[in-house]
Amino acid sequence: MADGNDPAVNRTRRVGRGALPHLLAMVIFGLLAWSGGSMLRQGVDGLAVPSLMIGAAGAVGALLMMARRPSRHADESGPDLHQLVRVAMVLVALTALVTGTALAPDGMDRGFVISVDAVLAGALASYALLAGEQRVRPGCRAERAPHRRSRSPAGPPRFRRPARTGRKPDQPAGRPRSVGDTSGSRRVT
Repeated sequence: MADGNDPAVNRTRRVGRGALPHLLAMVIFGLLAWSGGSMLRQGVDGLAVPSLMIGAAGAVGALLMMARRPSRHADESGPDLHQLVRVAMVLVALTALVTGTALAPDGMDRGFVISVDAVLAGALASYALLAGEQRVRPGCRAERAPHRRSRSPAGPPRFRRPARTGRKPDQPAGRPRSVGDTSGSRRVT
């Protein structure tokens, strides 16, 4: 019987949750590539070519990030596939922006086409830089087990200093201090 502390069960859950955003990105970038291909047939080259480039690079990059997860026991001497995919996606985003600027039509539509290409290139570059495995430094707070984390967003309850009442903690509240009373730490005159 597998319980919640079984590493095989936890690894399966983590891979399933981690693959969902990549799958969603793969679908979105695939649709972008498909729309770029259909715009290419209509003769809108300034939007079609960058959309096709960004969509294809994003879909393939998301597929590669989702397909091969780095294992803990993998050899660290070789190049990291995820890092190479991220760099390639950023380079494709920059290339698509330059290509879209070069293919943008003259006239009043030029600014619109360049801005759409810039937004698409920014989306691919953002995905490339933000997606992937989050590396946790040793001793970092995120490394702790879930049961050791604080339950409230503000953290554990803090010690609150009692209000100053002018009396000792063991002195009853109803007994007023007199002028000659030296039982307290302060003198009342």
